[in-house]
Amino acid sequence: MRPKSILKESIAAGQDEILLLTNAISDDARFNVQRQISIDRGYFFVDIWKDGLHHCYLSNANSWPGESYLIEKIQETVTKLRAICKEFDIQVGTKKAKTNNVVPLTNSQLPARVQLYSGKVFDYANIQNMHFDIEDIAHSLSMICRFNGHTKHFYSVAQHSVLVSELVPEEHALAALLHDAAEAYCGDIVSPLKQLLPVYQTIHDNIEQSLFKSVGVQWPAPACVKDADLKMLATEVRDLMNPHPSYWAFINDQVPCEEIIHPLPPMGAKELFLDRYFSLQAKAAALAANA
Repeated sequence: MRPKSILKESIAAGQDEILLLTNAISDDARFNVQRQISIDRGYFFVDIWKDGLHHCYLSNANSWPGESYLIEKIQETVTKLRAICKEFDIQVGTKKAKTNNVVPLTNSQLPARVQLYSGKVFDYANIQNMHFDIEDIAHSLSMICRFNGHTKHFYSVAQHSVLVSELVPEEHALAALLHDAAEAYCGDIVSPLKQLLPVYQTIHDNIEQSLFKSVGVQWPAPACVKDADLKMLATEVRDLMNPHPSYWAFINDQVPCEEIIHPLPPMGAKELFLDRYFSLQAKAAALAANA
């Protein structure tokens, strides 16, 4: 194990090199750079976009505290940035680059934290030590509308989660109920946009992994949860969306549920979600006691 002083020096040197390399890459017209480096708070991300903001060429992020893990991620990022410079013959100088293609990030000085419904604060730089409150999750998901709100009627992520949980074997029902629970902390981003935001996906997965671990659920969720999610998507498209057959062609092989979805208002969806959660936890506790 390296002494603390050497780790800190290595982290500082790595931070300087990330800045130097991303500055050089940003001066190349083929690339755009998005970055936020807050090493003192234990997190950073670097996105390199090639030929405009439609192709993410590189994405590296760290949102976990711990100096040993942080230096590994910094070294990994530096290696990848050096490889880009070599591949595209980008010269890295010692003077400050113009950074014409660095996309400015507003509010970068704000701490990476948000207040929750309960009044608690969620810290994105300390995810694995956060306490997950099921009422915070239920409340938030009940207030978030599926499909970015482009539905005929308000239809919450909370109700969607309950319906998905009813389509899987009972031993996987809790995983299905919580399959979108991370969105209570990082929001619901529609899937096509999510594909362009790898840093978001990293943070989402870190939250989901910690959340699942906190309630004793396998992560990642089993394949049956994804299958149920797609079946429910087909049902939601049938019942809640205006027709657009060509757009939804990728789910043509999915057979929707027979039951029609009747959207609930937020508080009704919240109660349904909490009832389902506590019912599944009570059954799990009973099975454990009888084992």
